[in-house]
Amino acid sequence: MKSYIKISLFYLIKIILFPDNIQAQENIAVVNIYDIFQKSSQQNIIVQKLTKEFQQRITELQNMEQDLHNQMQNFQHSKKNINIKEKKHIETSLNKKQEILTKKIKIFEQESIKRQTEEKNKFLQYINKIIQNIAIKNNFDIIIESNAIVYTNQKIKNITNEVLQIINK
Repeated sequence: MKSYIKISLFYLIKIILFPDNIQAQENIAVVNIYDIFQKSSQQNIIVQKLTKEFQQRITELQNMEQDLHNQMQNFQHSKKNINIKEKKHIETSLNKKQEILTKKIKIFEQESIKRQTEEKNKFLQYINKIIQNIAIKNNFDIIIESNAIVYTNQKIKNITNEVLQIINK
């Protein structure tokens, strides 16, 4: 990805410094990857896949959290009638359960973020293959991420919708 950005910046600088020369020699297009992510039907499919994958763990964590909450409420209501030794024991037990729950939630969040990143990277690779195919088909010399450009005139082709049409087939 870093090399993609470096190459894009190189050509962008080349376009700025030698605009007449570039337009005569280079066939350039732009694409908006962010729009593709947001507007593609694949985005919903990925969300559904991950939701299904993690649903059992989400339910488990919610149940643990609700159970701990109920135990804490019961303790608050009944602590007047409990001796000090038993109070300390219950408080220690509740604190341990809270720590365990917190660790499980943290691990879940890390794994969830990891899976989201994996799926996003797979989708990005798929998008890049489509962009490369479009570039070859239309003889584009360079395709630049449109968010890296402040301005383009109408002579520069935007292939975002073309990519979206292929993805949403």
